[in-house]
Amino acid sequence: MYALNKKENVRKQSQGVYFRLVSENEEEKRLAFEDALEKCVNGQKSDKVFVLEQEKLKTIPGWPFVYWVSDETRNLFVNNTIIWDYEIKDGYAETRLGMATGDNTRFVRYWWEIGKDSIKFNSENIEEVRHNSFKWFPYMKGGEVNRWYGNQINIVNWKNDGKELKNFSKGNRIASHNYNGEFIFREGLTYSFLTVSQWSVRYMPKGFIFDVAGSSIFPKKTNVYLLLGILNSKISTFLIKVLNPTVNYQVGDIARIPFPDESKHPEYVEIVKDLVSKCISIKREIIQEDEVSWEFVAPRHWQTGILKTLERNRELALYETEISESVYILYDITKDDIKQIENEFGRLPGHFPKVDNLNDNKLKVIKSLYLDKHVPSEILKQDEETGDEENEGDGQQETSGSRRGRSKRYLTFEEICLASGFHPETVYDYIKTNSLEREEERYGLAVHYVSYALGVVMGRFIVEGIEADDDGITVLDEGHSDDTPARIREVLNKVLNERQTNEVITVLGGDLRRFLLNDFFTKCHIPMYKKRPVYWLLRSIKKNYGFYIYNLKFTQDTLYSLIRKYLEPKMNLEKSKLADLHEKKESVPTPNEKREIDKFIAKSEELLDELEAFKNDVQEVIDTGFKPDIDDGVILNMAPLCKLIPWKEPEKYYKELQKGKYEWAHVSQYFVKEKMVSIL
Repeated sequence: MYALNKKENVRKQSQGVYFRLVSENEEEKRLAFEDALEKCVNGQKSDKVFVLEQEKLKTIPGWPFVYWVSDETRNLFVNNTIIWDYEIKDGYAETRLGMATGDNTRFVRYWWEIGKDSIKFNSENIEEVRHNSFKWFPYMKGGEVNRWYGNQINIVNWKNDGKELKNFSKGNRIASHNYNGEFIFREGLTYSFLTVSQWSVRYMPKGFIFDVAGSSIFPKKTNVYLLLGILNSKISTFLIKVLNPTVNYQVGDIARIPFPDESKHPEYVEIVKDLVSKCISIKREIIQEDEVSWEFVAPRHWQTGILKTLERNRELALYETEISESVYILYDITKDDIKQIENEFGRLPGHFPKVDNLNDNKLKVIKSLYLDKHVPSEILKQDEETGDEENEGDGQQETSGSRRGRSKRYLTFEEICLASGFHPETVYDYIKTNSLEREEERYGLAVHYVSYALGVVMGRFIVEGIEADDDGITVLDEGHSDDTPARIREVLNKVLNERQTNEVITVLGGDLRRFLLNDFFTKCHIPMYKKRPVYWLLRSIKKNYGFYIYNLKFTQDTLYSLIRKYLEPKMNLEKSKLADLHEKKESVPTPNEKREIDKFIAKSEELLDELEAFKNDVQEVIDTGFKPDIDDGVILNMAPLCKLIPWKEPEKYYKELQKGKYEWAHVSQYFVKEKMVSIL
């Protein structure tokens, strides 16, 4: 690149010849290169060959080595102001790198670990925060690839204007940085830190602090919805890749995107703003059916919810096409450049053909694309999106397109349109008409209904006519008034009906009790809540007895209640049954009858031993004096219960606590006490 600093007359006279081979595999590259070279030598045209004056490489800010774009594309950077110019401190929107806490395990939580009532939403400014007593505030932390709206699941300790966080040090230096005092709590946009293919930007309402993995953009001279529409358009995907061909987009890259002159096409400015508003509304509707969101209202409708989600995704695909078309006009993009953009990043879904005859054999590809799992990069013939982020030792696993993309998964609705080459209306109509449904999606919906019903029982969600449990404990004990399966069935019958309740249970294997004792907690609930579960399963060693407890109602008294209110009465009942069996054995006349009773006696004695061991494990935790503290977060509060919980993660943190890690946590004091006792 030193060559770009040669004298101007030399740069203008110097031309480079470039061969662009980015979509072929190794053998295809060789053949394509040989063909392109031959055409170049013979003066023939090739779409693989580009000839460019060196001077033109300096047209785009930052001088990226981009030789393949047209002069019209280069002139976008000449004829338009970039989003934000750091040199003159001016532009349409300011871009800011987010905060790094230095220790996310200490300062960051998922919102459900603390509960909505303990979080300060909708803060307007720093001054307002300085005069309230809240500790936890919404934290935009990036997350998975997600356009328009979402990923609002994290909170951060910002008590006393972030006093503890700002003074947190490692060694001799302050570990946290980039507090963005003048920007926090402002309305803006945020995007995932890493992304390939079409990147994703989403709306950030007022009241958020933002993380380094969720770097943000704040409108200065333009409307936030217009800016969002432009940044999520196909042309912006193209421009950002021109500015930075890697997977790691910095705020400086976004700042260099040219912004169109709004005054040239005011009618399309309004069209974009209106369409973006509709996209955000659709995404909010989807989120309100997901209990992991703090905006959750209720699960998807059991009968029509899956199809309704497809319908929403169809609308999104059509709106997104209209947005990209309108933004092309705002930038005055030529047809040739649109062709180049869509050759590189795929056509807009709304540009694919419609097929009215749904019996057309060529539509059968939609069935396999929808029902089967695929490696998206193989199906789409392009790089996968990724929203994977490196966490600062926080143990919080974020889902990512990258991780999903390397193995087989279900395609998104948009990907089905792109892979099949059919219009969103056609894809939706074919799936609906043929009543296609993914078994895993129906299973997942059934899981959500059970999870929702358990939340109603625990008092987390409210359903009229259902009395919530006052202590956040339900027991897996048939016939008990707090029996978990019976209480869940009661809620399901209320929010659905008896037939649909039976359908839910059938989808889950037909035995709700077995599902709750085995699969629900470990295979469903833990992944749903990103390894920070809301409902904890405490289970005896042979799985014959157990409890679900609600993390926000978990107190020191909870363990006493397990023994006094549940375990001891259960053990007394079993002892009484055992005595009756012994008495009955004495009165039966035949050896065969005695042997039958002996089987029941052995089973009863085995259960009593199991309950006794379970009680001892609970008592062992009580004897440490352990008292949970909700601010420590789910995993550290679970750690002392690791012998009771059928999941290895709490044991890992228990061992780390024993070694003196997490000394900032309230729970750590009990391990310090243990060490002192052992020393004495």
